[in-house]
Amino acid sequence: MHGSWMKPCSRVAGRRALAGLAVAGMVLLASCAVDERAAPGNQPPLTYLSVMGESLNTVSYHIVLRWDGTDRDGEVIGFAYHWDGPWNPEPDDSLWWEDSSWVFTSTGADTFDVPVEGSYIERTFSLRAIDNDLLADPDPVTQLFSLYNQPPLVSWTDTTRHPTFAHPSLPAISFAWTPEDYDGRETIAETRLWLDTQPGEDPALSQITVREDTVGAFFPEHFQGRLGPRTIYLQVFDRARTGSDTISWSWEVVAPAGEYLLIDNAWPTVSPARIDDAFWRGRMNSLFGSNYHIYDVEVEGPFRSSQEVLPIFDLFKGVLWYGIKTYSGSANQDEAFRLGLERAQGALEPYVRSGGELLLTGLNVLGTGGGLSRGFYEDVFGISRVYTYPVDQDVVSNLVLDPRTALYCGERFGGVDSLVITARMPKTECFAISDSLEPLLWVGPGTVDTTLVPENATDTLYVGALAEKGLGKIAIFTTLLTRFRADEEPEAAVEALMRSLFESN
Repeated sequence: MHGSWMKPCSRVAGRRALAGLAVAGMVLLASCAVDERAAPGNQPPLTYLSVMGESLNTVSYHIVLRWDGTDRDGEVIGFAYHWDGPWNPEPDDSLWWEDSSWVFTSTGADTFDVPVEGSYIERTFSLRAIDNDLLADPDPVTQLFSLYNQPPLVSWTDTTRHPTFAHPSLPAISFAWTPEDYDGRETIAETRLWLDTQPGEDPALSQITVREDTVGAFFPEHFQGRLGPRTIYLQVFDRARTGSDTISWSWEVVAPAGEYLLIDNAWPTVSPARIDDAFWRGRMNSLFGSNYHIYDVEVEGPFRSSQEVLPIFDLFKGVLWYGIKTYSGSANQDEAFRLGLERAQGALEPYVRSGGELLLTGLNVLGTGGGLSRGFYEDVFGISRVYTYPVDQDVVSNLVLDPRTALYCGERFGGVDSLVITARMPKTECFAISDSLEPLLWVGPGTVDTTLVPENATDTLYVGALAEKGLGKIAIFTTLLTRFRADEEPEAAVEALMRSLFESN
């Protein structure tokens, strides 16, 4: 059925007429001129509201309204509107100068997400026209709406990655969730997360609000110094401010086991991962005794999000992170290393600049299949180029260091001039360094198969370098430091490197 315009009349009569309407289509609500208004002077405008729908029955909180106005002695320049109850204008709305609880607009329509804060509510919309003398309709049109909304739903994304009482977390942890809404996931407005609190703790310090993301991180300050059993609560809200049921998760939070962090990215725990595990634990034991904490990626998985990396690193004076290549039976290992580096790279420079010391060593650190982006290793770290060569339709950077290859050492290796490789090491990236980097480990010209990089046969190819950033240092090696001949005392050489890196702490 077509809509109809209601003509100016007495307010009471007009509204009685509206109350008796039961038509399909569009209903237009009009304000009416008061009979007693004086003729001289500016006359206020009249306001018309168009309500879309078959009736004025219960409708969705997501509602479209249209309106118009007339002025017998001028023109209508805009409108002011208002919803009763818990409603606030949007940040970019223009407020009406006569009453800041109303919004001024020059348009004749708008779409509203009316706060319902539950499954059903009755809300009143008010509208008044404003003429070119800034005179507003003194008796606005009003319409009562019955609004409904289905609460959103939420669940944890992957509880297998969650910390537990058997596998505690440090007081820096992130959680991921999956929200759903009957009106579409895009209607989710925000997520609120909070930790359990005890008397004397400030609840406001233990809660966060996340918008436009499905991952939230809690940092040491959110825990307010309390470790042990903790519980997180989570609730999502849609654009109507309707909240989901609250979900929760409980687990154990522990203090770091020492002042240094060892990230074990060599897994599963079978040979050759055991070689790297034994080597690096031996070096850490020799230098720090039991004063270090182990983050075992095989058990805990890669970092859950980039947000948690810096708070975790900031718990420690120094970080040693090692990984190994893919081998038979562990096809996902490289992916775990790549994902961990990808999520962590934004935290590496801030950590080092604030005084942290970092040693990173592994295969597929950068270049083809590497986790560190080109922007990081060029702009942040200072690598000027990574050597590549064509393979079929691809260009790759995975060079091979053969057994008996000599790697020349910088002065931080305790006077050892070179170390000789005992096992073939594919997937090693070779790079050129800028003046800002200190050379640590390199291959002499002509050592690598020059059929792969013939134009660079006379170049020195680096596989290790160090950058000083702010108060700290970061050393990156794109090959393993655990496959050298025993008669050259590689353990002592690597310990000398570690001591020179971490000695400032």
